[in-house]
Order: sequence, then C-alpha cells, then structure tokens
Amino acid sequence: MSSNLSTPQFVENEIDFREIIKALKESKKLIISTILIITTISIFYTISLKPIFKSTTLIEIGYFEMPGGVKEIIETPSILTENLKVDLIYKNLDDYLHDALTIQALENKLIKFEFTSKSSETNKELLNRIINYIYERHNRLSKLIYLKKKNLLTVEIESIKAEISYIKLKLSDLNQSTYLNIIENLKHEAQATSRLNLLNENAGATDKLFNLNQRQSALLNKLEILNSQNIIGSQTIGDIRTITIMPKNKLIISLGFVIGCIFSIFLVFLKNSIHINRELKT
Repeated sequence: MSSNLSTPQFVENEIDFREIIKALKESKKLIISTILIITTISIFYTISLKPIFKSTTLIEIGYFEMPGGVKEIIETPSILTENLKVDLIYKNLDDYLHDALTIQALENKLIKFEFTSKSSETNKELLNRIINYIYERHNRLSKLIYLKKKNLLTVEIESIKAEISYIKLKLSDLNQSTYLNIIENLKHEAQATSRLNLLNENAGATDKLFNLNQRQSALLNKLEILNSQNIIGSQTIGDIRTITIMPKNKLIISLGFVIGCIFSIFLVFLKNSIHINRELKT
C-alpha cells in the first residue's frame, strides 16, 4: 500500500488504521455494489451449471480353464488397454474420449472403466461400446490362440511320427543280420570294427526311438488337454453403475462473495491512490 502511494516527491508515509476504516466507510457504496455484482455473477454462473454423470463398469477378462483347474487369461490388461486405446481413441482422433475415460487394471484379470460426461445415456452408450469391443476381440482371440496351439502340437506330432517311421525302417534294415551272426563274424579281424559300429548304431537308433515315443506321448497328452479345456469369455461384473455429481453451488457463491470483498477493497485503495496522486500534482 505504501509503495502504491509513493512518488519521487512524496516522503514514505503509512496510513494508520483509522484512515483505512475511514476510507472504507466513505466508499461503502462502491464496496457493496462490487460485492453484489460479483456475487450475482457467481449465482448466474451456478444456475448455468449442469450436473455431471460418472459411470463405471468392471470387466473380468476371459480365460482358458484346463482340466486340472489351471487358468490362463486370454489377454493381459496392459495389452488390452493399449489395443483399445488405439482402436477406439487414436484411430478416431477422439481427444474428449481420451480425457474423459479412465482405465484401471485390477489384480491382472479385472479392468475398471470410468467415463464422465453431462449425459448418463452418453456414458452407457460409450461403456457398452467398450464392452462389445472386448467381447468380440476376446472371442476372436480365444479361437486364434486355440487353433495356433493345436496346429503347433499337430505339426510337431506329425514330424515325430515321420521320424519314428524312418527309424523303424532303419532298424528293420539293421536287423536283417542277427546278433548271433554279427558275433560270429567278429572272429574275422577285418570285419570286427564295422560290426561293432553296426551294433552301436542299432543301439543308438533304439534309444532315439524310445525317446521319440516318449515325446510323442507327451505331445498327444498336451493335445488331449488342449481339446478338453473350457474357454470362459470376458464378462462384466454387475451392471453399469452411474452416480450424479452435482455442482458445488454454495462453494461457488461463497467464493464469489469473498472475491467481491477483496476486489472491492482493492478498488477503494486504488481510488484513494489516484486521488492522492492528483492532489500531489496540483
């Protein structure tokens, strides 16, 4: 206040409390009118405000349920969220949807969606759009995942079957000479090494055949488990819940009144400062 009233010719002087009270009393009309104007503006502003609706839905991500009770989710919440934003927001250049939609992952299998707008119907329409997107996406993904796993197992099983057939044919050729004849031929020094190699090759092929049969059995078991699994689709938990957020009219009007008081006092001091400056110039 003292800095506002100072000039190069004016010696710094503080207005005492009585002078301040006097100035306020003399300008009470200005103070009252300013408070009334700003408070009235805040009242009209609150009248123009409309309630806001916040709608929430909770979705459980679908999963594959194996015979042993093991569960494998169709898609992680993070990947689902990324794809949903790309398909529904970024591709459509919908900035409002990006700002008004809140997505929260819960315990790696639940996703909570919140949307806020001035219309509850708009909220429900948007959330139903998201729900349908997830249903269709996970229905398609679950089929693709199942077919991919089945094809991989089938291809590997067929490959092992072909290898088993080849080894059996090879063993059949090796067994045309019996082990007794091979041992008899070991008496001939020149043929000893080749016959021993033949025995080793026979034993190696037998071991490999055993291992391939074991692996084939394991893959067939996996395929059986895959075919007997249950696919549980994604689903909402409960209905879409909507709450109404009313504007804080009392708070806005109170703030308008306080701002009116502060601004009116500022106008009084500004008026007095201008008046003093004029007197000094004269």
